[in-house]
Amino acid sequence: AYAGGFSVHALAGRAKRVISLDISKQALEMAKQNVALNDLSANHNVMAIDAFEGMQKLQDKGQKFDIVIVDPPSFAKSAADVIGAINSYRRLTKLAIPLVSKGGLLLSASCSSRVDKDTFYNLLVEELDKEDRFYKIVDRTYHDVDHPISFPEGSYLKSVYIQLD
Repeated sequence: AYAGGFSVHALAGRAKRVISLDISKQALEMAKQNVALNDLSANHNVMAIDAFEGMQKLQDKGQKFDIVIVDPPSFAKSAADVIGAINSYRRLTKLAIPLVSKGGLLLSASCSSRVDKDTFYNLLVEELDKEDRFYKIVDRTYHDVDHPISFPEGSYLKSVYIQLD
């Protein structure tokens, strides 16, 4: 959820409901404030919970969403964290896929500079291939022009947009 940017945009685009899920109560409070500032609170709910546990709970309830955004904080703050980060991205992807409704979109993002864009993309595809669902990679995005990269570690933002049937 962080500050609720995705939530505000979804609600402004007339989403019927949005759940902002974050372990940080402070982040969720900022998200609630930003949603309220835009007079969009009616269809907004928050879950103060670890993402792995929260997505499992949503799965257990049979919840489905037209758009699922997985945008965790950096999992790899050092080289020693890379394997754990890759495993965490795999777990999040595995938990997110069943939450996406037929024809829906999964947006998976990473801000870990130590997990390069190809490794991130490949692990997503590997997890998607394990599922019994057709998918299409709609787009892959990186830093925009307002976020120039002047050193290797600066290339940390990457997102993959996946449509699931």
